[in-house]
Amino acid sequence: MAAIMSLASYRLDLEWLLAWFPIQGNSALENQKMRAGTLHHLNTEEPFASGGAISYMLGQGQDGDPLSPNNVAIAFITISVNEDHAFSLALEAHLGKTVRHGSLLAPPNVRLPFMLNIVHPGGDPETQGTALSLYGTIATTKRPLDFIAGAFQSGKIATTISEG
Repeated sequence: MAAIMSLASYRLDLEWLLAWFPIQGNSALENQKMRAGTLHHLNTEEPFASGGAISYMLGQGQDGDPLSPNNVAIAFITISVNEDHAFSLALEAHLGKTVRHGSLLAPPNVRLPFMLNIVHPGGDPETQGTALSLYGTIATTKRPLDFIAGAFQSGKIATTISEG
């Protein structure tokens, strides 16, 4: 069984950037603030192999320095694997009480951009006149199983039989 799973295995590489920035003169924020990172997983590793998921809270600095006070500007990425062994991603961005959701399916051998934006013109003094963007790219590798299946397609392999 382990050999079959390794043939279905492929890698997800995700690069993300979370930017919180002023968009009005009366903004609660003086300068743009950013956090960035990368995530890497195989679809056959735990917790995916047993049907679980991993959720990442974005916006915390290397020293636990949050992007915003009281986490009013924050994002989450949750990664799981579906029944076809393909990566499934749920994206969520929060700016004050405003929340945006997105989802992506990342099968083998793709490159996908993603972006969620929130504009918060007023009302909340902590987020007034600011905007939040979560964006990045997802790249996945080919599965060994796809290479093997492709090799046996009609016209891909030439065999010669000679009688001696």
